[in-house]
Amino acid sequence: MWGTLAGTPEQPSDVNFLLMAGAGLSWFFSPHAAVSLGYRFYHISNGGLGDPNSGLNYNYPFIGLSYLHY
Repeated sequence: MWGTLAGTPEQPSDVNFLLMAGAGLSWFFSPHAAVSLGYRFYHISNGGLGDPNSGLNYNYPFIGLSYLHY
């Protein structure tokens, strides 16, 4: 991943790595519509290419509404 985190004290490098993980559930309340609920975790770090390498962590809970047309 390349980004503009170089100005961030935790990430002094222009080259970074992104790790993502998550889980979620969808409840179909009709044949074409669903409510989704879940959680995602993001970790951005330079993989030891620069110093310091403390990384940035994001916790991202979400809820959404989906409509399926087929």
